[in-house]
Amino acid sequence: MARKATAQAQLDAIGATARAAYRGGGQAHPDALALQARVNAFRTQKETLKAQYTAAQAVTTVNERRLGDLQVRERLGRDLAARAQDKIANMQARSSAMTSCSSQACLEDVGGGTDDIQKELDQVGNSAQVDQELAALKAEVGGGRPGRRAAGEKASTPPLRSLPVL
Repeated sequence: MARKATAQAQLDAIGATARAAYRGGGQAHPDALALQARVNAFRTQKETLKAQYTAAQAVTTVNERRLGDLQVRERLGRDLAARAQDKIANMQARSSAMTSCSSQACLEDVGGGTDDIQKELDQVGNSAQVDQELAALKAEVGGGRPGRRAAGEKASTPPLRSLPVL
């Protein structure tokens, strides 16, 4: 910024000198022409430097963004790898805990009692066994003949009635 202000001040001074030279005489003085040429060359140089600075700034911005993207990708890759290693370690710890529990039989029922579902299953199993024993006794008492019934036993199917034909 300081260089720009200095250059602008020089440009203004040279321009003022050139305008004064033109006003002083109707014809162009050789020194005034040389001065004007220097002013034009200075302006051209100033614009060239400004364009070069803008281009360098753009290249720097692009490179910084690219480098930043690479650093972000690298950091993400490291984070993902660390997370994966943590998950693997966690799973290995769980696996070894389950293995040691199964070898020490710590996975048995800690409550000591059975739950409601197990009780119901036991009852159903017992009633099925009772039904089988009853069927065996009926077969013994009936002598194994299908037509005979034990005393007090009802027929399993009602007798067939004839239906009227329409």
